[in-house]
Amino acid sequence: MMISTLLRLALRLTGRLEVRGRENIPAQGALLVSNHVGWLDPLWLGVAVWPRPIHPMAKSELFSNRLFGWLIRRIGAFPVNRGSPGPSALKLPVQIIHQGGMVVVFPGGHRAAEVAEIKRGAATIATLANCPVLVARYEGPSTLRLADLLRRPKVIVTLAPAFRPPAAEPSAPSRKRAISAVSDRIEAELERLAITPATGIASPDRG
Repeated sequence: MMISTLLRLALRLTGRLEVRGRENIPAQGALLVSNHVGWLDPLWLGVAVWPRPIHPMAKSELFSNRLFGWLIRRIGAFPVNRGSPGPSALKLPVQIIHQGGMVVVFPGGHRAAEVAEIKRGAATIATLANCPVLVARYEGPSTLRLADLLRRPKVIVTLAPAFRPPAAEPSAPSRKRAISAVSDRIEAELERLAITPATGIASPDRG
């Protein structure tokens, strides 16, 4: 808790946050999906939805550095092996959501196939958890620079209205259709927010 508080205070000193659509934040457990610019956006997203704690899904390589791994665990992140994801890649986030937490997924990457796979993974989590999906757009710096202490650049987080997965029967075909519908909706919302950026200069997405 202390680490999160210190991070929020530090970010407030290096940027000016504006949250658009704060009223769209679900009161219950949810899945938050956002574009990905750099290592700063998970931190700003956490500030944007505060006091709701977030739990970002992060690639396991980020935890190889013991200090950095310790730090991101303190803000709620948990590792996922994207190369060979195990059952925990779905079980743990669903459990967090059922306990009232907000799991964060960034469907970014350098390959279109990777982006599509992560979107399907996010849609699968939302369908299994039967939870609201909150799509966000981050516009701001990708890294922290010394100059930011002086000019405090503007950071805008836009939150689209949350939506729920369609009802799915226990059968595999029904669940597959529901997952596909959620994946398409996530993609459409991300594209809509990207086409209508909140600032004059949109943040360049990674990928």
